[in-house]
Amino acid sequence: MDFCRTLSKTLAMVWFLAVIAAIVAVVIATRTPVQPSSTSTMTVEKPRLSPAPVIPVAQGHVGINAFPWANVRSIRNLDSGATVELQSPLVTPAPIDLTPGRYEITLSNPAYQQPITETVDVRPNAQAVVTARFADPAQATLPRFEAQR
Repeated sequence: MDFCRTLSKTLAMVWFLAVIAAIVAVVIATRTPVQPSSTSTMTVEKPRLSPAPVIPVAQGHVGINAFPWANVRSIRNLDSGATVELQSPLVTPAPIDLTPGRYEITLSNPAYQQPITETVDVRPNAQAVVTARFADPAQATLPRFEAQR
């Protein structure tokens, strides 16, 4: 008995939806599009575009170290090819904040002929360290701090 009632309700629903679909089809088929008259003029205005909002990029922090010490000669973004403008001379140890990307950092020390270039990946809100060794720290001569008599 319940099965028959459910079946008859389902058939009634299907019949109802079929009638609605037929009415919609007739309305769409009999609708005639509005044709502009041959003497009318239509003006289309170009949409005005507003500039996209600038979304700040979280920077990464880079610590630049060298042994015994070094001048930071240049920092170049390898992704864009742009050179980072240094506001003042940087001498190691030097902290700097950079936008995310891959960078090439060139360091020099006047006591050594060749500059050293290191590469670092900078990630947003992360810390990275670059260390250049102009000399082996294990071979460094340490000063003697003996008390004089």
